[in-house]
Amino acid sequence: MSALVWWAIPIAITAIAIAVVGLRSRIGDPRTDPMTDRARLREAMERPIPNTPRGSDDLRGPAPR
Repeated sequence: MSALVWWAIPIAITAIAIAVVGLRSRIGDPRTDPMTDRARLREAMERPIPNTPRGSDDLRGPAPR
């Protein structure tokens, strides 16, 4: 009997994991129009890249010596 309990635990956890993954990966209704997203991307790509001075705002880390 105890062997059945030990087998039931991983089987139940596996079933729960499969259900969670299945629910999370469902395709829902799109919240925005794909063409709107594409227009936003195009507008962002057309903007110039701002020049930032090297300093504390630099995300690349410290300057090499």
